[in-house]
Amino acid sequence: MRYQHDTEAGFIRNHQGQIAIYLEDPGFVRSETIVLNMADLSLHAVLFENTHSLGRISPQMASGLRHGDPVTLYARPSRDVVIDMRAPLSIQVQ
Repeated sequence: MRYQHDTEAGFIRNHQGQIAIYLEDPGFVRSETIVLNMADLSLHAVLFENTHSLGRISPQMASGLRHGDPVTLYARPSRDVVIDMRAPLSIQVQ
């Protein structure tokens, strides 16, 4: 896999306890899958067959996450517009 750091991201848990990722670049909202590497708690977005590094989450945020959980991806391309989509979470335990 090729790793790139192409966008700034912020991580929260939403009101349903699901992970939500704010993406500075709205293009990443179309990511097909979000990958969580449990070895270092790094998150990666799979977009157009490339893996893009988004950053790391805390152990508290990682606890309780399961393979296939929905992840909400959102961005604000302009002041009046919010884009959000969901992608499944894939967990790697290496």
